[in-house]
Amino acid sequence: MYTGIVSRQARIYIGTEAVYGVSMGIYGFILNLFFLSLGMDAASIGGLTSAGIVIMGACALPLGFLAQKTGRRNLYAAGVLTIGAGEVLYAVSTTGTIAVPMILVAIGMTMVEVSEVQVMYQSCERDAERVTAYSVSFAVFALCAAAGTFLAGRLPQYIGYRGTLALSGGITLAVGTMRMTLLENDRRKQQETGEKQAAKIPLRKVADRRFFSFLAVIALHGALGNLIGPFANLILKYRLDWQDGRISTLMTCSSVCIFLFALYTPKIQRRRMYRPGVYLAGYAVLICISLGMTFCTGTAVFVLLFLLRAGAETMLKNMIDSVTYLMLDDRQKDIYAGARSLTKGAVGALAALLSGFLLGRGKIGLVFAAAAGLMLCAAVLFMIFIAPILGRQKEKEQTL
Repeated sequence: MYTGIVSRQARIYIGTEAVYGVSMGIYGFILNLFFLSLGMDAASIGGLTSAGIVIMGACALPLGFLAQKTGRRNLYAAGVLTIGAGEVLYAVSTTGTIAVPMILVAIGMTMVEVSEVQVMYQSCERDAERVTAYSVSFAVFALCAAAGTFLAGRLPQYIGYRGTLALSGGITLAVGTMRMTLLENDRRKQQETGEKQAAKIPLRKVADRRFFSFLAVIALHGALGNLIGPFANLILKYRLDWQDGRISTLMTCSSVCIFLFALYTPKIQRRRMYRPGVYLAGYAVLICISLGMTFCTGTAVFVLLFLLRAGAETMLKNMIDSVTYLMLDDRQKDIYAGARSLTKGAVGALAALLSGFLLGRGKIGLVFAAAAGLMLCAAVLFMIFIAPILGRQKEKEQTL
C-alpha cells in the first residue's frame, strides 16, 4: 500500500511523521507519570487535561480561519514547534508553573489539528493517494509511537521523568524544523502558479447539513479519545496493578495493533468507502468490545479487548475522517477543521473530567461503559444523517 504513495512531498510528510510518532509516544506515556511524581492525583490530572482541551477548543475556530492566511504548511510546522517548546518547559516545571507548558502544548496541538489533514492532502496528487496516505501516515505514526512508548517505560530509570520529557521535546522541535524546511510552502506555490484562492463563501453556505452531520459524529469520536486515550496508562496501572515497564510494553503492543488496523484501512475504503453498512459494523464491534471491558474480570481477556479496541477505534475514525475531507470543498475544509477541534474540545473536556472523576473513585468499568454509550450515540447519528449522504455519493459515482 505504501507503494501507492508516489508524490515526493507525501513521502516527506510520512517520513517526518515517523520521527514525530517517536516523540509523541514518549510524551504520551510519560506525562501522567510525571504528574503523579509531582504529587498530583487522578482527579487533578483530569482537571488539567480538561483545561488543556478547553483551550484547544477556544483556539480552534480562529486558527481554522487563519490557516489560509498564514499558509497551512506554516501553521502546521509552527504548531509542532510550539508543542516541542511546551514539552521542554514541562521538563523544568513545578506544580506552580505547570499551567504554562500545558497552554503551549494545547495551542500547538490545535495548530496541528486544524492544518495537518490539509497539508497531507495537498502533498498528494490524487484522491486515491490521499485516502492511502491518510491511513499509512497514521499507521507509521502509531508504529513509531509504539517505539517511543517502549522507550518511555525504561528511560526514566536512567534520565528521570524530566530528562525523558526534555528528550521528547527536543525530537519534536527537530520535526517542526524539518517540516518547515522540507515541505512545500502552499502560499508561495499558490503565488508562483497563479492559483486563485478559494472564493469567499458566506458561512451559512459553508456550514451546510453535510458539514454539521460529519462534525457531530466526529465530535463524539473526539470525546471517546479523551475519555480513554490520555488516561490509558493510569487505567492499566489501576486495573492490572502493573509496573511502568510492563504497562509500556502493553501500550507498545497497542500501538502496533493500531498500526496494523490503520494499514489495512485503505484496502477496505477503496472497495466500500461509501457503503454505510461497513461503518455501522465498526460501531457494533466497538460497542461490544467496550461492554466486554466493562464487565470482564480476567486479566488476559481485558488485555486482548484493550488491544482490539485501540485498533478498531482507529480504523473507524480514520475511515470517517478521510471520507469527510474528500467530500468537503476547499473553503469548507479549513473552517471544518477549526469547528471540528472546537466541538471536540467542548465534549472532550467533559469526557476528560468524567474519566478523571471515575478513575479517582476506582470506577474503571464505568469508563468503558461510558465509551459504549458514546459509540451508540455516534452510530445513531451516523445512521440518521451521514448514511444518506454516503448513499447519494455512491449513486453519483456509479452514474459517472
